[in-house]
Amino acid sequence: MKSFLIFFFSGVFISMLLSGCSKPDDEMNGKELYESYCAKCHKSSGKGNFLLGVPDNRGTNLSYWEIKVMITRGSENHKKMRKFKHLTDTQAGLIAAYVMSLKKSGKSGAAK
Repeated sequence: MKSFLIFFFSGVFISMLLSGCSKPDDEMNGKELYESYCAKCHKSSGKGNFLLGVPDNRGTNLSYWEIKVMITRGSENHKKMRKFKHLTDTQAGLIAAYVMSLKKSGKSGAAK
């Protein structure tokens, strides 16, 4: 019985420790949010997929605010773009800032 109790409470303790390992969306940073919501279509690098009509985020001419609005409301010009209405304003802002960092990091796919 004693070994069962030790095993049981060890399992409970380990479960409690592991339950705190994943971050809720509110605590994720822009890159993590981008990976969760955007990378499926736009790729982790931001390169997109030209053949499928998914734009390269690295060479975007959109402003921070335009990107932020597009994330939550979509765009008339990009009908395939999924709307992420459930994201908070802060989360959309973190993603937009991350997309802007891809643009500034010299990873632009635009011709020079």
